[in-house]
Amino acid sequence: MQLEGGVARRRLLLGAIAAGIAVMPPQSARAQNSTRPDQAPVPLSGTGPASDSSIVPLTPEQLEQEATAKLLQEEEERRKARKRKKGRIRELEEIRAELAEKELVLLEKEKELLEKEQTVMVLREELEIEKKLRSLLTKEKEKAEEEASLAMGLCTGGSMLP
Repeated sequence: MQLEGGVARRRLLLGAIAAGIAVMPPQSARAQNSTRPDQAPVPLSGTGPASDSSIVPLTPEQLEQEATAKLLQEEEERRKARKRKKGRIRELEEIRAELAEKELVLLEKEKELLEKEQTVMVLREELEIEKKLRSLLTKEKEKAEEEASLAMGLCTGGSMLP
């Protein structure tokens, strides 16, 4: 849409050049409502004070200079817009790169946490196995002590018999 407006402005400007007249640029609402006397509208050619009409006859050289200046100004504005757009694209690319780096750091931390969690799970399983083994060993010890006391009782009881 904006490109079409630029083409239309060029055609209008070139038509004005062909007709041999200068066209006043549209003023902003602020400039039109200005009440300061030192801010009178000035034609593009800069050939003198503004008249009641916005059309001022100019020489072909002046028209060509104005057209060239206008086209250069528009081209400069387009370049600035492209630079801003490219700057925004670069900024977005930088943000994406930063996010990718942060994502890698988060993945590494998540991996470390998973490893620690797995280590904790293994240690808990080992602790449970150790508790079971300890209880089995305690039971066997008690059983062995009981058998030993029974054997002692039988041995001492047999020597008392005639």
